[in-house]
Amino acid sequence: MDNKWTISNGFISLSLRKDDNGMLLLEELEECGSGFNWGFSKPVGCLVYCDDPGCEGMEDIANWPLESVEVKEEADGGAIATAAFRYNKGGISSSLELRLPSGSPALFFGCSLTPEKEFTRIYEVRPAAFGVRAGTPLDIYCYGTDKNSSKLGLKQTDTANLPENPVFPGFTVLIDPIDKHSLMITGDYGGYMESNMNEALWSVKLDNDGHSVGMSVGFEWLTAKATQQGFVVPKGQSTRFCDVYLTFANGDRDDAVNVMRRVLRRHILLPLSSSAPDMAMNVWFTDEDAGRLYLEELDYAKWMGFDNITLDASWYEGSCHTPGTNDWSAGLGSYHEDMTKFPAGMRAFSDAVHAKGLKFGIWIDPQNVDSERVINGQIPDSYLAKIGGEALHCNCHPLSLTNQLCLGNPEVVDWLKGEILGMIERYNVDYIKWDPSATDCYSCDRDDHGHSPHNGAHSHIEGRKRIFKAVIEKYPEFEGWECIQDVKASRINPILHAVTLFPDYSNSFIIGPMVAPLVWGGTSYISQSLEVGWSLPSGQYFEAAFLDYFFRNFMVSGGFSIGNITGMISQRLSGAPLGYNEAFKRNVIYQKQVRHLFREDFYRFGLLDENEKWRAFQFVSTDKAEACVYVFRDGAQTGENKLRMRSLDPNANYKIHSFNERKGKELYRTGRQLMEEGLDIKLPHPELTGGFNPDKVMNAEDAEQFKKQLAYGSDLMLLTRI
Repeated sequence: MDNKWTISNGFISLSLRKDDNGMLLLEELEECGSGFNWGFSKPVGCLVYCDDPGCEGMEDIANWPLESVEVKEEADGGAIATAAFRYNKGGISSSLELRLPSGSPALFFGCSLTPEKEFTRIYEVRPAAFGVRAGTPLDIYCYGTDKNSSKLGLKQTDTANLPENPVFPGFTVLIDPIDKHSLMITGDYGGYMESNMNEALWSVKLDNDGHSVGMSVGFEWLTAKATQQGFVVPKGQSTRFCDVYLTFANGDRDDAVNVMRRVLRRHILLPLSSSAPDMAMNVWFTDEDAGRLYLEELDYAKWMGFDNITLDASWYEGSCHTPGTNDWSAGLGSYHEDMTKFPAGMRAFSDAVHAKGLKFGIWIDPQNVDSERVINGQIPDSYLAKIGGEALHCNCHPLSLTNQLCLGNPEVVDWLKGEILGMIERYNVDYIKWDPSATDCYSCDRDDHGHSPHNGAHSHIEGRKRIFKAVIEKYPEFEGWECIQDVKASRINPILHAVTLFPDYSNSFIIGPMVAPLVWGGTSYISQSLEVGWSLPSGQYFEAAFLDYFFRNFMVSGGFSIGNITGMISQRLSGAPLGYNEAFKRNVIYQKQVRHLFREDFYRFGLLDENEKWRAFQFVSTDKAEACVYVFRDGAQTGENKLRMRSLDPNANYKIHSFNERKGKELYRTGRQLMEEGLDIKLPHPELTGGFNPDKVMNAEDAEQFKKQLAYGSDLMLLTRI
């Protein structure tokens, strides 16, 4: 019997060995080009945490002895090792897939569990548990779910100073500070992480014994202990849990992220649309004359240069007709248009959108329905999600009462497939904004839905994935889902962390707040500074460079969707002040000249000499022929800085066009000059802000606000190799 197995894809070589105690060891994890070895002969497997009294010890790899290993070489150059384990008390087995994908420096983990009896209350599954070398302390960086840009991607600690039982709630990078080799840990969240209603927490747990770093990666059900939720692995059924991806790179954390992005795009993510990252206009009204208003906004969207126009809520039959009420839940559960708002039909509006050269998007909240549809029997009680016999609902002012559907019920999934596919065909829809806004939670403890009372959340997510799959199979080029994070099922918003790891390809949602009708815009993404609000109130004076700063702050995140979230006519973008729309349009024009570079490598760190209240973001093409750089001054006392770019061709000459300047004022530098000597930056641009005395034309309060804006500024530069 073999006790040692080796697989390789030409980039990574993986060696496994069965030790005398029957454990499977990760003996070598070697980068083929450099020979750098991450392996440290530590056990490898899957960890499971369960409440079943007869299953104590499942969280210890030592209690999962190896039964067999099968090795398969794939025709494209990849390789797979599949290890079978059996829990030493009997009754459950696990299968661990270790895949080296073709042509990439990566290792993918996949884990399935198959029980011989019902195992109750599994509340944590970690498909990747393994150990790596730590000859020197490894620096640790975490890209977590915190949207505070000052924390994302910054050093957390190192392996020599790990706190007790550290948990890193997001994608994590380990870097050898001497050899500059990096290991990045990412994964498929499985669709759980969304909208602040997380049923599960995806995380990386580390420990250090002085010689090696042990890590376990996966997710746990946050409500498991408190509400009897968790997961029951069905008897005799193989259940696969979230996948984990390791990628390997040389350099710093930006280099690690860029390799990860390339790997996931090549092997995991759906292809992007040709126009991505898109710029979308999002609009909705509760007024009964909404159809006329939408046509007016369509003209505006064409003039502004948007790629998409998306009808948000309140387009369906039974929707609210009272203006300014924000009641988008009235009528939920219908997938046919409100004929009062669309007397010519929704298809006529869709045709008008396409005639303008734009894509047509539509908003849905499939897992929620207007409670009136339940009362009148249009939605059967058997479709409803319940906990303890009580139907889940949203009773939020100013919304009409809603009930939540259980997508763990196959009947609900089949009904929604039919309704959504029919809607797409009927209205020639290009894009869906799937928004679970009325959702209470994803749990359901009914026992008549085809899932265990403990498996409501997991089954709901799996049901939603089946709907996604049905849409993509019928419409391979279809785009969505704006408010859902699911790595494998989503062409838009593939990863939670926006510009940190991936630019948003169509979905950074920018809104006006729920109050103050004369407000336009707003954003809350990684690109933002912390001092400036994300809405511009009417009535203030705005310096031109500050307006550029405002728009570039959300454009640097990639694609975006902007509109009137409250359904208020007074908040529609076409009614924004002329100066606002003028600044918006010029920056749309600029953005279209650089956005193709958002698909390329991305750098955040090491660009500026001074980082306190300054930020810079660089995108550079793989062939180094083009790059673009955004620079922001976020209220810093000094307006001068030095920008040193990265990853350019040192021997090439580049033309640098600043969109703050006019034609004929381009700069010319070599790649080496730009990387070593750098460029002097002054923000805001002196010619855009000098020579104006606000005290002479404004009242004291407005003049003071205007002067504060002069501590903010931005630049957008396009570099072209000549």
